[in-house]
Amino acid sequence: MSFASYVMNYHKKLNVMPALSSRLLAVMIDCFVALIILSPLYSVLSTIIFGGDNIMALIPNYDAIKDNVSTMTELEKEQFFKRSLDDFYKNDGVSKILFNQLLQISLLILLTLSSWLYFKTSPGKYILGLKIVDKKTHNTPSNKQLIIRALSIYLNLFTFGFGYLMLLFDKQKRACHDRTAGTVVMSIKQLKNPTLA
Repeated sequence: MSFASYVMNYHKKLNVMPALSSRLLAVMIDCFVALIILSPLYSVLSTIIFGGDNIMALIPNYDAIKDNVSTMTELEKEQFFKRSLDDFYKNDGVSKILFNQLLQISLLILLTLSSWLYFKTSPGKYILGLKIVDKKTHNTPSNKQLIIRALSIYLNLFTFGFGYLMLLFDKQKRACHDRTAGTVVMSIKQLKNPTLA
């Protein structure tokens, strides 16, 4: 039995909340789908922000010089890298990188939120038979809850993923964004048979 098959069937066999492995596989599927959808847009945005194909566009003449680095003396290499670093800072490289990353994360969260608002789940959760529901009623969460859930992902990112560690210690496998929004992820089998929840 493959790992994917095992994970897809794991939460269906047990009378517990979806396993952590199911949630992680769902996130991996979601990231893959998002990568397919957002990659062309990310490429265009990076070209606009950096003024070229990648971050090296912030360093003038980088492409012309980089091929000659192997023939440079140590002093020339040191001067080249120093000039490159100076050019990078003069062209606001750090702020452009931060802006680019923030924009990419925002687009990813917006795509995720759109999926939640329209389908009430994500592609990965749908494939694995998982659904986002209100913690108390086990009904579909309100749009307000889903928006709060999406915005809470920022909190998880700015705490370097600490909010996701709650999954390891929470009986219902709720991360920070689930707790903040009052939601829980359940399998469709649990929703059909509430005694399993």
